[in-house]
Amino acid sequence: MLDQRDLTILNPTAPDFSLCHPFYGTGLSRADCTQAGDLQLPQGSTQRDYYLSNPRMTNSLPFSASVGACVISVEHAGPDFAAPSFLPIAPDTIRGMAGHIIEKCASQGLGGFVTYGLSNIIAYMRTAGVWVDSEISLTNLGFITVSVTGPNGKYSQPGDRDPELPRALADAEMKMAQDSVLAAGLNRAFWDNYGDLSVKAEEMQRGSDETWWGPGPDMDAVQEMTYECDQYLGSPAVLDCAQLQYQDLGPSSATVNIVPGAPKLFLSKTCGLAISATTPTTLTWTQIQSAANALINACVLDPYAGSSGGKAYYGTPPPHSAGRRAKRQSSSQVSGLNALPPHANATIFAHGLSSSLSCDWEAASRGMPVAACETA
Repeated sequence: MLDQRDLTILNPTAPDFSLCHPFYGTGLSRADCTQAGDLQLPQGSTQRDYYLSNPRMTNSLPFSASVGACVISVEHAGPDFAAPSFLPIAPDTIRGMAGHIIEKCASQGLGGFVTYGLSNIIAYMRTAGVWVDSEISLTNLGFITVSVTGPNGKYSQPGDRDPELPRALADAEMKMAQDSVLAAGLNRAFWDNYGDLSVKAEEMQRGSDETWWGPGPDMDAVQEMTYECDQYLGSPAVLDCAQLQYQDLGPSSATVNIVPGAPKLFLSKTCGLAISATTPTTLTWTQIQSAANALINACVLDPYAGSSGGKAYYGTPPPHSAGRRAKRQSSSQVSGLNALPPHANATIFAHGLSSSLSCDWEAASRGMPVAACETA
């Protein structure tokens, strides 16, 4: 039986990344995936031009390999309106990407994907200082993904439709904003781009047809904040959240600045609270306390479904679909509705005794179960 040593492993270099997620399948066979990659993927160390959606060409994207219940898909991704005619890559690089995602994901029985070439888009954003819908000439805004999926996984072109893509690009924008020594206006453009991409990541749901490079949400048109309970955020103890609910988080008349990528975190034993923002935002402690009260009343103190974490946000649902309760909380069920302004969000989550707040928040913000932090 073939094993992982039959494929090289090429780990992604930032800004490229990889992700394992049950959405792309569970129960994958590492042996099947390895055999598919080893026997069916092209070989060669010389770079080739892979043409996009042109099956008449010898080297064309997308293509796939499969053995048993494992499918390896090699695809191009990126804005349709700025796609190049071809993407250059060596076949052995594709094999190495497959080796990485098999080792990382299929060995755990999970599907997932890895990217190659995100630096094309990062370089454009760094040079232009504006987002991709500008009037500046657009060239080569494309990259490649290699994914593995199982029999119960979903095919969804992850390079275009997974919320981790705008999240990775938002992280790069935030770093550019922090490191920028350019004019204040360009620095602000980086922050604006970070906010747009972060909102897009929150807006997208795996399995939808929405792309990260499509039209963004109109936050000014959103009139009401949604309070939504999510089992992926765990089940904080009622008494611990009550203590958080009634303690003074800060002077009511004072303000606090929320910087993108640096949420304010609060903890009362098993009950954690995060206040985050996608653009630099100034809040009062009264607003923060009201948002916390609303979430606790809506989700932790639910007499029917029991305690769970929850999130308050503007716009369409964040990517927590696997654990989200079917029924959202209406305005009549919560107090302090619209406690926070657009671009600011509140999250209540369970904190395990053996986990860290930073791990809890990382899982919560990426739509993963916070319970995993207890064994991390």
